[in-house]
Order: sequence, then structure tokens, then C-alpha cells
Amino acid sequence: MLRSIKALREYAITATDGTVGQVADFYLDAKAWVIRYLVADLNEGLISRQALISPVALGQPDWEERVFPIRLNREQVAQSPAITLDQPLTQQDEASLHEYYQWPVYWMGEGFAPPPAVDVPPEVYSTEEAAAPPPATLPPDPHLHRIEQVIGYTLQAKDGETGRVKDFIVNDETWAIGYMVVDLPDGLTSHRQVLLSPHWVERVSLAEAKVTIDLHRETIQNSPAYDPAEPVNQDYEAKLYDYYGRPQ
Repeated sequence: MLRSIKALREYAITATDGTVGQVADFYLDAKAWVIRYLVADLNEGLISRQALISPVALGQPDWEERVFPIRLNREQVAQSPAITLDQPLTQQDEASLHEYYQWPVYWMGEGFAPPPAVDVPPEVYSTEEAAAPPPATLPPDPHLHRIEQVIGYTLQAKDGETGRVKDFIVNDETWAIGYMVVDLPDGLTSHRQVLLSPHWVERVSLAEAKVTIDLHRETIQNSPAYDPAEPVNQDYEAKLYDYYGRPQ
């Protein structure tokens, strides 16, 4: 099922022996267009700390109760490598995390392969290169972005700016990003929302706070409207791709 990623924030995270915290954010892989990590805000008394949870550790979510169960115990999460949200997540941070949890890590020259639980086309990350830890001098993965940061980015079309990123629609089984929700000005005071495929995105820039897409402004502005109160169904998707004239 397709769900709003913003609606999943503040879900409780329960370990095998009790609640450990709640979802604070997500890390997006903007090359494979999957969620690479959940950011857990841990319950540690007066001390605020965040930890990363890979989708490979998730059990079956309880959507009605807004709970993400994980196949880890509380001590494992509490002792996991600490992260700092106001600093870029380095490839060394990822290596330490995967080594700690004994999650599989594949260094591919351009970034870590996404967790095996998510559905990523094989051409995105080659598996032919030998697995090896990243050299200590490598910079943060340029394709890795916090969802909370990207929401609000300006959308850069081929012929100028138009709208802002409002949300992402995620497949709750594969953790693949299905759509990017864009908020467009509609007149002087009103707004309308549209959906765009992430595979039409050319670049996500933290420095410029922009998402560049391979479409013209008028095409985006005349796109079928998206109503967040309505589920994204096959009829809407067929209408959307038919409008853009691109394969689904």
C-alpha cells in the first residue's frame, strides 16, 4: 500500500522487550529512491538521542495502533552507534552501524547497497564489486538525505522554479518511494498538490535546497490534482502516467 511518509512520523517503535522510542525522521536514498533508515528518537529519560534503524530490522507494522515493531531488543538499540542529525551521515557512520548490527554491507564505490528488504532495480547498485569497508577519507553519501530536510525544497523545472516539495508517498512493503508530492501555488491565496515520479528527478541539492526535475513548469502545473485525503489507486496512477506520456 502507498502511504504518506509524513504520516509515519511519531509512530511508536517497539523492540522485542518493550518500547524504545518513536520515529523522528527518515533517511532517503535519492539514487535508488528508497528509505534507507528510520531515525528513532529514543526514550532515555532527560537525554535526547537518536538511532538509525534499517528496514531490514522491521517486523509487521501495526497501522491502526501506529506502531513499528523491530527485531531488536532495547539494549541493542540503546548501545547502537550515536548519530547527530545536524551533521551529514558519513559512510563511516553507516559502516559502523552495519558492523554493530551485523547487517550486510556492500561498498559499491558510489554508496552502500540498499537493504535487501527493499525493491531496487539491479542497475542502480551493481553487486559485482567485492564487498569492502569504505576508506576513511570518503565524504558523506551525496544521495542520502533526511526527509525532514527535503520537504520544503524548491522544485526546479527545466524552465524555472515551481512549487515546493510537500511530502513523499512510500510503498509500505518495499520502502520504495512511489511519488513526490509537490505543493503548487494556484492563484493568489490557494494551493493545489500534484504527484511526480521520483524517477523523473535529475538532482537533489542540499546546498541549493532544490529538487531538479526533467519537466517543464506548465506540464507540472497542469498535472492531475492530488488529494491527500484520497488513496493513490490504480485509476489515478494510470491517469497520471497517461497525462505525462511516460511508461508506468
